[in-house]
Amino acid sequence: VPAVPGPARPAAKVLVFRNFTLHAGTGDKPVADAVLVVRDGKVEAVGAKTDVGAVPDGAEEIDLRGAVVIPGLVDT
Repeated sequence: VPAVPGPARPAAKVLVFRNFTLHAGTGDKPVADAVLVVRDGKVEAVGAKTDVGAVPDGAEEIDLRGAVVIPGLVDT
């Protein structure tokens, strides 16, 4: 019996935030020129551009123009 394909899953939404200073809250020094990769609403990678690596194909890139990012801090 041949398998019946199910509904196709939509491609994962990937956002890449770049060009910001990261304050991780760990007591380490802030990381300049940081990158944050978010896939389907979940953080996949965060850190120095050299540590995070290449931007995933098809990702939407957002330039934060030197802003400060503190993961876990939400201002609503």
